[in-house]
Amino acid sequence: MQGSRTGKLGFLSASGRPLVTPVWFVVEDGTLVFNTGKDTAKGRALARDPRATLCVDLEEAPYGFVQVQGEAELSEDLAELVRTATVIARRYMGEEQAEEFGKRNGVPGELVVRLRPTKVLAAFNMTGLSVITGRGASARFRLRPGSGGSARPGWRLTRRSGTTNGLIR
Repeated sequence: MQGSRTGKLGFLSASGRPLVTPVWFVVEDGTLVFNTGKDTAKGRALARDPRATLCVDLEEAPYGFVQVQGEAELSEDLAELVRTATVIARRYMGEEQAEEFGKRNGVPGELVVRLRPTKVLAAFNMTGLSVITGRGASARFRLRPGSGGSARPGWRLTRRSGTTNGLIR
């Protein structure tokens, strides 16, 4: 779907080696939400150490990124698994396949992961470099639904007193 970017999730393996893997995600109530298998590297790592980072980047000019550092909360609630898997599938696969993917991915053995931001870093227009940061509950920035001035729908990073031009799509 146009405007849907994958997140790159960073976490630590049991040996302490940093790992990065792509994830489909949505933003709900200021958290980044994705699903993963309980017995996958992601699932095992987040159960052991909930600290993680998710980065979404703009891979074409003017280039940019939003990096969300936070703590993961895990749930195996089956109804929530089906709901979040369907919402995520709707974003990436479209309305026509959302329910099918939701049922396929919202099954026992899967996890709902909610990444609660503790720090947000963002740079927009990397060709001109503008960097902003925010921390924890007192952060000056938060994730909100909207277009951020883009023709494509997505999520924008907003200042508490206004908006930035950043967009998590």
